[in-house]
Amino acid sequence: MFNFGWGRGVSVLELVERIIRISGATTLVPEAGGAGAGHEIQDQWLDSTRAREVLRWCPEIDLDRGLALTLDWYRGHLGHGRPTAADDEEVGTAWTSLSRD
Repeated sequence: MFNFGWGRGVSVLELVERIIRISGATTLVPEAGGAGAGHEIQDQWLDSTRAREVLRWCPEIDLDRGLALTLDWYRGHLGHGRPTAADDEEVGTAWTSLSRD
């Protein structure tokens, strides 16, 4: 099994805040805490050492760019119609560049 990360831990709250900012949403406000929050994972780190060593993989895009590409893909495929070929090509290029030796 391999983990693929960008080399820095991100709290769940920070991840949600990044997604909201990148999406351009202005009415969403993330909440931290609440019932059962003591049992939630607050921070997650993906150690991609094994992927670097075995696959010679390293991240070529940062988290914000990856989130933006992912959001654009979902908007195109689940939103108001299919994305253009250029949209698919950009996302495909990003994924292909991540899987190169």
